[in-house]
Amino acid sequence: MLANGLPKSGTHLLTSLLARLPDMTYSGVHLILADRPRLARDLGRVRDGRYVSAHLPAAPGIVELLDELDYRCVFILRDPRDAVVSDVHYILGFPQHPLHRRLHEMTGMSQRLTAVITGIPGARDGLPLMEPVAARLGGYLGWLDVPGVLTVRFEDLIGARGGGDDVRQLETVRAVAAHVDRPLSDGQAHEVTEAIWSTRSSTFRRGGIGEWREHFEPAHAELMKAAAGPALIRLGYETDDCW
Repeated sequence: MLANGLPKSGTHLLTSLLARLPDMTYSGVHLILADRPRLARDLGRVRDGRYVSAHLPAAPGIVELLDELDYRCVFILRDPRDAVVSDVHYILGFPQHPLHRRLHEMTGMSQRLTAVITGIPGARDGLPLMEPVAARLGGYLGWLDVPGVLTVRFEDLIGARGGGDDVRQLETVRAVAAHVDRPLSDGQAHEVTEAIWSTRSSTFRRGGIGEWREHFEPAHAELMKAAAGPALIRLGYETDDCW
């Protein structure tokens, strides 16, 4: 089973759910984009009843490989604007991150948000250390069109404690459990739902919904509209560019 999503879009929340399903354990495998033989080797070693976490774009060959290996896949989405804010906080709070020093040396949150939206080139060769948000999103949108992939939203899975809705959270937990052939009783569903929001995660901060509104200036909104306006509409976070 594959738990997939963009970085900072809720993959840890999704795996927290999977870890609490009956007869489901973590494989210890976390995947990023690699050549097909390596992916085939890593995925092929995972036994039934275990899940793999991943940040895998819908690149050519990956979808077919997962189908060949009979993987069940869940893809988690998050409002890209909130993911940008989360990226900044995560990088600043993780000294080992390769971009920590670059962001730390920038002047304030405004400059850091701009950098994460527009991309961060290498100081020496100009090659992207972080791609622009449009490129990061573009590689993942293809998962929305893959038959058999269950798409869930961070905002639906986070529950009232994160600013969401408990009823919708319970529905999403049930949907994921059913998709991976681990249907839950009423009691089990409530137990899993109560347990998945954890401050023990190494990437946990507060992960609320709509946090971008607290940090975005008009210039950041315009940058996001230019870079990812159509993606926000396709993902269902906006209906037009009037936000």
